[in-house]
Amino acid sequence: MSWARAAAVVALAASGVVACGEATDPTPDSAKPVEPANLGNPIDAPPAMRLHYGDESIALRPWTYCYVTTCADGVPPNNLPDVGSPEQLVIEFPVEAWRLSAEFKAAGERCPRIFSTRLDEIEPGRFLLTPAGYADEYDVTLTGRGPGGDAFTSFRWDTPYDGPLPSPSAHLGIVTRIDGTVDSYGVEMWVEQLSSPLDEVDATITVTAADGESMTFAPRLSDGCHADGDLFWDSPKAQGRQAAKLGPPPFTYDVSLVLNGRTHHASATWPDDVFDSFHGYVALHFSPALPALN
Repeated sequence: MSWARAAAVVALAASGVVACGEATDPTPDSAKPVEPANLGNPIDAPPAMRLHYGDESIALRPWTYCYVTTCADGVPPNNLPDVGSPEQLVIEFPVEAWRLSAEFKAAGERCPRIFSTRLDEIEPGRFLLTPAGYADEYDVTLTGRGPGGDAFTSFRWDTPYDGPLPSPSAHLGIVTRIDGTVDSYGVEMWVEQLSSPLDEVDATITVTAADGESMTFAPRLSDGCHADGDLFWDSPKAQGRQAAKLGPPPFTYDVSLVLNGRTHHASATWPDDVFDSFHGYVALHFSPALPALN
């Protein structure tokens, strides 16, 4: 996708679709397509994602997408199309080489736990979606990604049975390369999809350079809007830069995490274990295993 070729970026109102000051005429069973301003360039929009469930079907136009030459940004409509409580859905999306995934967020919750799943392509252009997480009423966002961009659309589904539950995961970012120099954007550590409640939480991080110089600190635990079972720590940029200047790389990270009185340990090495080169994120694998949903 060449972003320089994008014909337009359009903001949508939450209650409908707005393009250049004109509202489209919404229909009960679909989110209407974005109509970007014609700036003299060709306008391309992805096809609708058609949901099939039982004897019914509904066509949902993406509320945000980048497709071929056009990008359009928006938000889901306030009143999502509701498919009721079918056991599964088949999603028809005939775009070659694109894959679909889904995120389930409990309807009406401010900071819900998110259950994610990838859809299996059962035949070309047709994907099977089954429940994820605990049976509940969810706002489900479908995401399509492939050559040329991405597309997002949403609907409501009261799932009739439990689906797969995620395992806990964790990652940490301290040191990275900025303009070729070992530096830091600050300290960030996420631990997600833990079982709850979490009545006691504490963490310490030790950073050790290749020459043995080290520092140990306690990152700040955020009290922001996070789902039950999700924890986020950060520290000032200056503390990350102090770690980056300890000595030569590689740097070893040793993490001690206390949850409800039990201590869990993990270690990783920068840059050997990096999975996100921009932020310098490394995955953390704790022992004993973190408490999981069941």
